Amino acid sequence: MLTSHRLVRSVITRAHSCSKPLSTVATLPRIAVCGSGPSAFYSIKYLLDKHPDVHIDIIEKLPTPFGLVRYGVAPDHPDVKSVVTQFAEIAENKRVQYFGNVVLGKDVELSQLLSSYSAVVLGIGATSDRKLGISGEVEVDERADPATGTLSSGGLLSARSFVHWYNGHPEFAWVKAVLQALPHPLRDVVIVGHGNVAIDCARIMTESLSELQHTDIVTDALEVIRGCGIERVHLLGRRGHVQAAFTIKELRELSKLAECRLVIRRDELDAGMTDASRDELAASRPRKRITDLVENICKGTAPGVEGIKKQEIHLRFLVSPTDITSSEGWVSGVKTVRNSLVGGAGGQAAVATAEEELLPAQLLLRSVGYKSEPVPGLEPEFFDDRRAVVCNQRGRVTSTASDATVKTGLYVTGWLKRGPSGIIGTNIADAKETVESVLTDLESGMIAPVPASGGDISPLRELLAPDVNVVDWAGFRRIDAEETRRGQVAGKLREKITDVCELLAVAGRCR
Repeated sequence: MLTSHRLVRSVITRAHSCSKPLSTVATLPRIAVCGSGPSAFYSIKYLLDKHPDVHIDIIEKLPTPFGLVRYGVAPDHPDVKSVVTQFAEIAENKRVQYFGNVVLGKDVELSQLLSSYSAVVLGIGATSDRKLGISGEVEVDERADPATGTLSSGGLLSARSFVHWYNGHPEFAWVKAVLQALPHPLRDVVIVGHGNVAIDCARIMTESLSELQHTDIVTDALEVIRGCGIERVHLLGRRGHVQAAFTIKELRELSKLAECRLVIRRDELDAGMTDASRDELAASRPRKRITDLVENICKGTAPGVEGIKKQEIHLRFLVSPTDITSSEGWVSGVKTVRNSLVGGAGGQAAVATAEEELLPAQLLLRSVGYKSEPVPGLEPEFFDDRRAVVCNQRGRVTSTASDATVKTGLYVTGWLKRGPSGIIGTNIADAKETVESVLTDLESGMIAPVPASGGDISPLRELLAPDVNVVDWAGFRRIDAEETRRGQVAGKLREKITDVCELLAVAGRCR
């Protein structure tokens, strides 16, 4: 990596080598943004807004942009996905170029980007998930065969994999084969976690065909899920209902499913209502509203919970998994322990008791948090393995050492910066902070503009090999139009293309 002084000298040297005099050589702040999810796009927006001359190249490993908005938001939440309209306007700015199907660490190295751009912003997000760390997990976990690249599972999947699959992520098409290989019917499914992702998975598993068929869920995935024969979904949370991570909107949606009844146990609500929990409720109106709804669901008086329905969701509290039982390599059940709450308001911990229970299960989804992985080409001392984030100070990448050495020209935003928390809008303040650091360093001369290369504003074109099938924004627009057309034929919002080769062919980039 070039230090700030060496970078400035490099700019001057390259400018002198041009045929034009130095005074006429255009120099521009050029920034490479790795990733194209919400954190990346909000960073691009504020860079464009705050600096009239900055030019930005988006580097995305998939042919399609938008990250978790496209592949993580539930298909029955189209209002949340509407933010892509704003992101598309940003991408169409004349100072922005999109480079899809370009993989950092394979098609271009981080060191090359740092040497060719004024700054590099990492907005890659979280590409893995946290483990349960319980007995039996390894035996039935999703795993890759390094010889063939295929994956197998005995019935344990991450919720991240399941969500990416039904949302059409090309790298998770293998989930279909896993589900089809499991012993059917999958009468009982256990989901560990009470976050919005866990709630989404439970809802998608139990929503009726009429509730989902007009959304942008992958049709093939919908057919597989409907054919699994799921009767009960058990959602396990280690703490009480007062501490639950889901929102009232998510809970209300579960309670109003047309063909599925939401079940909550009175004894678990009572056990979670400690004095500290009462103090927490008194200090939080949103928590009070959720508790009121939970009580009404438990009593059967909440709208939508009455009547006989084909499926059930059991929303469990104060329960933790301790062991996964299996039969001939397949998940057969989940051993759990009852917890009690210990501690003061705002800091109650779940402590295991002696009470145990065995839940039947033919499929187990792990939904205890996403996790970021080390960035290809970034030295280990800049990644915090414990927190699974890139170390930073206000977005500037720093080392884990006590002196916190700054990695000049490298910045981070989003989940890779702060950890996997918050909603799409949480990235706004996060991106503003990182952009402020970038612009401050430009103004101070810590990072510098780079000379223009003819009429092409992108150094990336010179870094990529000719055989890289780059999908530009026009190519993505062709993908978008084709998916919309297929959706109209099927009577739905869109039908996503899930194969990379087909995506490239539609984009006009398949060779």
